[in-house]
Parts: sequence; C-alpha cells; structure tokens
Amino acid sequence: MEGEAAANNRLEDEEEYKESEEAATTANDVEDNIEVEMILDANTSYHTTASVHCSVEQLRRELEQAWDHLIPNNAVLSLSFSGELLSATTRLEELGMADKGKLELQVSLEIANDLVDTGPPPNTRSHDPGYKMGSHDPGYRMGSVLTVEVDSDDGGKQEILVHIEHTSVPKPFLGGYRHRRTGVEYHHAAVQTLPKRRPDKGIETFQRDTQTVTLCNKYQQVMFDAATQMTKTGCIVSEMTDKLVTPKRYETADEYHAKRLEKVLILQKHWRRWLAQKFVSSLRAERLKRQEWEKQEAIRRQKEREERMKREFERRMNPKTKEDFDLLYHTLEMWRKDELTLINQSTTGAARKAALCGLLEQEAQLIASVGQHKIVADGENKEKRIRSFLESTAAPKQWIAHDGEVTQMDTPDTIRAQQLKEIYQSISRQELNPTERLDVLLTLKQTVKEHDCRLTRDIVELIDREADLIMRGIPDPSLGGLRKRICTLFLQYCKTPLFNPEAAKHIRVPADPAMLRSNIYLCRSCRKYLPSTDFSLPTNSRVVGHCRKCDELDNKARLRADYSTYRLMVKSIKHSEERYNDGSHVIFLLQEMDLCYLVEHIWAGQSLLSGDTELAELVLIRWNTKEPWSPWNCVLLNDEEGRAHLNLADVEMAYGAVLVQKVNHRHVLARNHFSKLSGMKEDMTAKVVQLPLPRPAEKLMTSRYLTTVADTP
Repeated sequence: MEGEAAANNRLEDEEEYKESEEAATTANDVEDNIEVEMILDANTSYHTTASVHCSVEQLRRELEQAWDHLIPNNAVLSLSFSGELLSATTRLEELGMADKGKLELQVSLEIANDLVDTGPPPNTRSHDPGYKMGSHDPGYRMGSVLTVEVDSDDGGKQEILVHIEHTSVPKPFLGGYRHRRTGVEYHHAAVQTLPKRRPDKGIETFQRDTQTVTLCNKYQQVMFDAATQMTKTGCIVSEMTDKLVTPKRYETADEYHAKRLEKVLILQKHWRRWLAQKFVSSLRAERLKRQEWEKQEAIRRQKEREERMKREFERRMNPKTKEDFDLLYHTLEMWRKDELTLINQSTTGAARKAALCGLLEQEAQLIASVGQHKIVADGENKEKRIRSFLESTAAPKQWIAHDGEVTQMDTPDTIRAQQLKEIYQSISRQELNPTERLDVLLTLKQTVKEHDCRLTRDIVELIDREADLIMRGIPDPSLGGLRKRICTLFLQYCKTPLFNPEAAKHIRVPADPAMLRSNIYLCRSCRKYLPSTDFSLPTNSRVVGHCRKCDELDNKARLRADYSTYRLMVKSIKHSEERYNDGSHVIFLLQEMDLCYLVEHIWAGQSLLSGDTELAELVLIRWNTKEPWSPWNCVLLNDEEGRAHLNLADVEMAYGAVLVQKVNHRHVLARNHFSKLSGMKEDMTAKVVQLPLPRPAEKLMTSRYLTTVADTP
C-alpha cells in the first residue's frame, strides 16, 4: 500500500510539474544560475547548475537520468531541504538561497517492490517447467538494480544491491535443459556473465583487403550470326519500310582535314567579327561619354565665367572693399590706355592735344566718382568694424572639451563688454522717441559715472546738453551732430582697457609703451615710424621701403594694378600645399607682387600647354609632385590641365624632351630672381622646428576655423 501511495503522489507531482512548466514559459528570458549539490550519502552526490526558476521536479528527473545505472526502476527519489520534504512544484528561488550562489539538497531513496509485477513467487518457479522470466508480461524489462536479501555472518538478514548489465550478445550454451512442450531453454551457466574476450596478441588479424573482392568490368565484342530474309519463290517480303542507300564519293583524310580547316576559318571569322563589333561599340560608348563630359564641362566653365563676370560687374558698380576699388582703378587705367592709343592713332597736332585734355577731364570725373563711392564704402566698413569689435569683446570664452564638444563660459569682463555693446547699440538707434531716448541717455550717464576722468566728464556734459535740447523740443535732425559726438566718445570709452578689460586683447596699440620700441621702422615716403607689420616686403628687397598705405596711394596714382587675382591664387596654393603636409614653406614667404612677377614675366601670363591667358582659370601647381612647391618647381596650367598633370607618374616621359627643357629654363630664371628664398626657407624651417606642437584640441579648433574661413564668400 505504501508503494501505491507513493505512485499516486508521484502522478500528482507530475501533473503539478506540467502546470508549473507552462507558468515558467511566461517568465523572464534572462535567468540567474546557481550551483546545486544533491547528496545521497557520504560517498554519493551529484553536482549541477540550474536556474533559480527551476522546479524540484526538473532536478529530480535530471538526477534519475544521471543515476540510471545506480538505482532500480522501482525506486522513488525524493528531495528535501533542511529536513523538510520538497514539493514537485517548488522552485529554487523560493528556498531563499539564490543570493548565495550554492544550494545543498538531501536525496532519499525508497524501493517500491510492489509497483512492478516481477512474476510468481520464487518457490513456484522451480516447480513450473514452463515458466520463463518475464513470459507473463511481454512489456516487462528487468531493472538495472535488484535488491537481494542474504544471510549475514551474525545470523541476521542483510539486503544488498545487485547491478544488472543489459547486453544483446547471444549467450553460449554451457549446459542446461530444454522444455519438451514449449522448447524454452534454461541455461545453467553464462546467464549474467559477458562473453569471454579473446586475448590481444598485438597483431592486427582482420584486414579489409582479405575480406573483400575486387571487381573489374571489361567489355568484349563477341561474334554472332544473323539471318536476312529475302523475297523468293514462295516467300514475299514487304519493301515498304526499306531504305535505299546510295554510296557517296570516297573522301580521303587530306580532303577531310581541308574541309575541317575551312569550317574552322569560317568560325574564326565570325568570332573575330563579333569581337571587333564589341570593341567598336565600347569605343563608341566611350566617345559618347567623352563628348557628353566635354559638353558638361563647357557648360560648367561657361557658367563659372558668367558668374565671375557678374561678380566683377557687381564689384565695379558697388565697390565695398579695398580689392573692389583696386579692380575699379585697374579698369579705369585700362580704359585710359585704350583711349590714349586710339587718340594717338587717329589724331595729330592741336586735335590730339584737345582730345588729351578731354580725356584728362573724363579721367578726373571718374576718379571723383570713385572717391565718392569710397567715402560711402568707408563709412559702411567703419560701422562693420565697430560692430565686429564689440561682438568680439562680448563673445564668451570657449574651448573644446575632451569629447569634442565646444564649451562656452561668460567671465565678468565679457559680461561688462556685453553691457557696453547693448548701450552703444541703443544710443546708435535713430527711431527712438524722446522718452525712450531720455531713458537710454540716463542709462549711459549712470554707466560712465562709475569712473571719473576727462572722457567721462565730456560724455556726461554732452548727455546733459542733449537732454536739455530734447526737453526744449528741438527736432531730431538738428541733434544729429551731437548724437554722433556722444557715440564717438562712448566708443572711445569702450576701447579703453581701464573701462572695458576685454578691449586690451583687440586693440592694435599695446597698453605697454615699451612694446612700441621694438620692430619699428621709418617709412621713407610718409616719414612715419610704423611697426614692421605695416610694411610689405618683396622677397628680393634689400631695404625697408614704403609702408602699405603709401604703396596703395602710389598704385592708385600711377600703376593702378589689380592684385586680387594673384591674392586668390596665393590662397589656393597655400591650401593645396597644406593638404600635402610635407613641410612646404616657400609659398608662405611670397607676396602678391612676387606671384605677379612669376606669372607675368617667367610664364608670360599663359598656360604652358594650351596658351590660355584667362588668369582666373590658371593655377600654379607643382612640376614634380614629390618635391615641395617653389618658384623653381611649378608650372602654370589651367584647371583641367592641372588636374591631369597631378595624375602623371613621370612628367618627363609624358611631355617630351623639348617641353621639359623649356620648363627647366624657366625654372632657372625663377631661381635666379628668387635667390634669397633658399636662405629664408632654411631660417623659417629652423624656427618652425623650435615651436611646440599644438595639442589635439588646438588642431581641431584650427581646422574648424580654416573651414569657416574657406566657406566664407
């Protein structure tokens, strides 16, 4: 009865286990594993790793599979923890040991002998000659372990476990008897023993070669007789299905091979024709592609030329910068030369003098018109410089962090600069009514009163004067001069480092007068002592000549040359040399006048290959791409020719000896004219080597600044 109760409990546990498995499928996919040790006795235990969501029934089944050779089939395993029997649906996480990572369970083994019918009693087996083990139950299978009760030495009874080895090897007959009616054999020996193994002699006695037969297939033509039935007397054979075979002319081997060669030649002709058609088709496609590309390039160049002419026309009509006025004066000089040539060719004597006087008057009028435009442009540029100065002083401090993000911070000095900038913008506005104007003047008065000096007293006096005039009802146009004086004095207030500390970093005149004593030179034209940065020195100059302003004035009066194109060419060369990153320094020593001499006198102002004279489309690139750029290692080409030249591996083989000799001659001329560049290059290289390398953050900031400058129109 105890065995039946255990079996019923086991069936109930299995049903609960199925329900628990269905519930476990909805659990989280990620499980925590712990180490489980199941102990049967002091010498027998089982270790495994299981999830904290695992049930006791799963562990029990895993233990039965692992101990299948140690426990009988009629044994029932039970698991307990701390002396308490565990239910089949109990999970490991409910035991409270999941946080320790290890769990110990006790295993109890119960033998249920009455669960399986093992046959009739032992005393009836010897009396029944027809009895055979398991014959009463065809589905019976003997367990792996049997419990045997034997007599002990002390006269008592002792139960031991007998392990059974299941084998399919047929047992040899070593004596016994056979039932006469049923034919069942009962052996007296070799019932539970394995067959005897032959001793190992150390020699391989079984080989595949001696146990297999090698098969070989061979075809053979055999002779056999065949009979043909013919029409004869008494026998008629139908001729409806017969075929008439006529022999052809005999063909010799030479004729056969000649015919075969002829057919091969025909095939080769068609094959070569197909290859030729394919090659011609590819050439045609490449030609069409090339024509389309040339068409698109022509359209692009035409658009660029039109855009460039449109920009130049806009610069001439509305000049704003120094380069615009240089272009305007250069255009005026070209017009004067053309008119002068026309007058000299068409008139003589008194008519020529009259025409020259008229030309001089027209030139004076045009110069006056250009001067008026320059006055307007100077006013606009002055306002832009003032706004730029105030914006730069009020800008917050910024730096690049380790993650690449730009961090900004306002300091007391920048906050002070922002307040002054807002006040200046307020007093510069013209659309304020009298009440708003008085409020702005009051704010300005309170700000400048923080410091007592002659400048602040003058500003306060002008503020009181304007406030009195506004209260008297004076119109705004009459107050324009007074307001302009207030703006000028307040701007001087903003540029003073004592009142605006940030201004010290943006003004040209240093706060320390001792710094003015170094790098000061005398201009031989205006007789002024100026810093070295105000002089433009060509590479072949020996003394300090005129300052930049005197050079500009002389250029406007006599030469009227336009260096804007050469200035753009210098920037283009600098950017290209920076991309090479091979230590090229010569281009950074050249001025616009030097490049003008190199283009106009050394290379005659035209492309070496096509003879193109459009300066806006010409570029000075490296002749030998493996060496740094220099006046004796460059060539003047247009954009398309320059891109093709940079892709050449060997320029001497590509251009030929005559063209290479011509280029070398011009390089010699350039080296002689710019002979001082070699020593300046070495001196500059030595100074650059002594400078510390920039940090990664400074490199990133510099690259962003260069990108911004390059993208600025």
